[in-house]
Amino acid sequence: MKAIGFYSKYDSTFIYSKSKDDYFLKEVDQHLYNKDKVLSFLSKGKCCFGWMSYWEDTEDNLFLPSAYMSYGNWMWPDYFRVFIENNSNININEEFLKYIDNAFTNDLEYFLDEAQKFYIDNLKK
Repeated sequence: MKAIGFYSKYDSTFIYSKSKDDYFLKEVDQHLYNKDKVLSFLSKGKCCFGWMSYWEDTEDNLFLPSAYMSYGNWMWPDYFRVFIENNSNININEEFLKYIDNAFTNDLEYFLDEAQKFYIDNLKK
């Protein structure tokens, strides 16, 4: 299981969380990935964790759902999809982009139990 899109402002206890500077770049080559394809993939994810709450990003006035999603071997917070929808300068891992390309050509199963275990096992102790 792999993780992407965890932002340290909201998920500081998860070891795969990254800072804003790691995700929001000043310049991103718009030809590196197809934004619509990425959003389509992320929207197919299934909730593996969710709770009654929300995150608010006062800088961008975003109200973000509180859920972690998974599709196949990757897990991400639902706010990652919101960030991509609302920003054109998001840096996305190349390995994840290749996985998306394969997902559109193969029928992948959901691995929610593995996603939940992966998250719990990778919380900072």
